[in-house]
Amino acid sequence: MTFALLCCYFSLAVQGEEASYDFEVSDNENPAVLSISLAKGSITVIGHRSNEINIKIKENTKGRYETSFNSKRIFVLKRGHLVTVESEDSDRHLDLVVNVPFDTTLILELDKGGDIDIFNVHGVIDANNSTGTINALGVHGPIVAEVFNSNLLVIFEKFNSEKPSSLISHKGNMEVRISQKSQLILAVKNYKGNVYSSFKAEYESVLPDMMSKHNRLAIKDYIVAQLNNGTQKLTMTSFDGDVIIKELLPIIKKALETKKSPFKKQKPVLEEELK
Repeated sequence: MTFALLCCYFSLAVQGEEASYDFEVSDNENPAVLSISLAKGSITVIGHRSNEINIKIKENTKGRYETSFNSKRIFVLKRGHLVTVESEDSDRHLDLVVNVPFDTTLILELDKGGDIDIFNVHGVIDANNSTGTINALGVHGPIVAEVFNSNLLVIFEKFNSEKPSSLISHKGNMEVRISQKSQLILAVKNYKGNVYSSFKAEYESVLPDMMSKHNRLAIKDYIVAQLNNGTQKLTMTSFDGDVIIKELLPIIKKALETKKSPFKKQKPVLEEELK
């Protein structure tokens, strides 16, 4: 068995300096896998019609000018269809913008700093943000996303009915948009806050006033709804915040189909409709 292996460290020695990498990950049998573990900064991942993963990394010094090789070092590894980006623990804020093939699997972890933004990635997604938000737009799933101190927004262009998805918010609001034609089971657990839904579904309350055996927190709401005879679950768990469930409106679906990223300076109608 043969594989391509690239491993390197680099240092951003000049304020505002950028580093970029382009990796070909063409493999019809195995989708690409992108794994990012960032100590501080922001992560933006955008799906595109290509067999390459394009990475741009820029330090955001916010007016400071400091140089230290060890504290700014980034580890980049490509092995076969797997691309890994890791940062050492540091006080430096690094902004990553990555373009990936649509079916790429994402494993994203951000310790502190900013947000995780995902647009039009249709593969498996596992995202964790300790301080900032997660915005996942135009995804298919399955997706597992968890935020600890901010909001979580997920817009499904299409719901993967073969595997379950799970969304967790510890302190912040959660909003989900999904097509009325999706086949799934909605399961909403809410400890503090409220559940709002403009989604046409028959919700059933399950085990009201149930006590968790693990953390002894009272579940305020636990509701379930089956859509179009679906069998896979979309589980939404909110510990301290509201849960909002809305239908994927045609105007948003049309914006997603343009494949234009809403995270650029000139944002399309998609963001205006979400306000």
